[in-house]
Amino acid sequence: MTKITIKQVKNYAGKSILLCGFVYNIEEQGSITFLVLRDITGTVQCIITKLNEKAFQEAKNLTLESSIKIKGLIKKEEKAPGGFEIDISSIELISKSESILPIPVYEKSGQTASNICHKYRFLDLRKPKNALVIKLSSAFDRYYREFLVKKGFLKYILQS
Repeated sequence: MTKITIKQVKNYAGKSILLCGFVYNIEEQGSITFLVLRDITGTVQCIITKLNEKAFQEAKNLTLESSIKIKGLIKKEEKAPGGFEIDISSIELISKSESILPIPVYEKSGQTASNICHKYRFLDLRKPKNALVIKLSSAFDRYYREFLVKKGFLKYILQS
C-alpha cells in the first residue's frame, strides 16, 4: 500500500492508499460519516459507511484536529470537493485532540484575537489562509537566495 499526500490523491484513483493527516471536519448523516482530512498539501473528503462497522465506530470517537492514519480506496466523485473521495477501510488514531480547542481551526469559525493566535500558533497555522502566508514567505526567501547566488553573492553568517 502506497503512502501519499492529499495533493497526490488524483494520481491514485482506483487504488488503495495510506494517508496521514488532521481531521478538519466531521459530518454524520445516518449510515454515512463524512470526514474531511487535511495535511500540508490540501484537504480531501473521506467517507465511512455503516457497513464498515469498526471504522464507523472509530470515527465516532474522533475530534477535530485529531491526527489520524487512514487506509482506503480513492474514488472519482464529481460531487466531492476536488473531484475525488476516499472510501475508508481503516482508521488509526495517532493523537486525539481536545474536544474544545483554544482557538478555532475550521475556517467558518470566525476571527480570533491576535494575541491568542500567536500563543497557539501551531494551531493557527493549520488554517489554510495562514499557512499560505508562511508558504509564500518561504518561497520568496528561496527564490531571492537563488537569485543572489546566481549573481555571485556568498552567504556569510557571523558567529559570536
